[in-house]
Amino acid sequence: MKYRMGILATLLGLVLFQIAGAIVIPQDESNKPDNTDAKKTEDNRTPKAASDSTISVRIKVSVQGMKALPTGSTIQLKGNQDACKEAVEREQPIQSGQATFEDLPVCAVRLWIYITGFSSQTVKVDLANYKDPLQIMVKSNGPPVVKWQ
Repeated sequence: MKYRMGILATLLGLVLFQIAGAIVIPQDESNKPDNTDAKKTEDNRTPKAASDSTISVRIKVSVQGMKALPTGSTIQLKGNQDACKEAVEREQPIQSGQATFEDLPVCAVRLWIYITGFSSQTVKVDLANYKDPLQIMVKSNGPPVVKWQ
């Protein structure tokens, strides 16, 4: 009889232990971690900017099969008023394979690449996804290849 009571007490304890483990006790809201503060970041990525903020964009341009760009090569940037909340149009010479555009609104723009001795090339880029630097490789045949660093 003593053994039956011991076995019964043990079984009852195990059942109560399983029930207690299955009951979820709500946590106090102040003890929960705040997941809104945890944001993913990527190396070299510019932060998402407000619609009226500006960024600087550095563009590296190369030509397939060439070590250096011919002199007189330029890059033109255009953004329309609908996408950029203002009309944006700028042109820069490409020096040492690079051009930098300062104070650009964060919007989608088109880049026209004029390399001496090549046909002009056009690339559409959304500056909201900009990572420094934007690399563009112009091919002798086909569209340019855009790489975000």
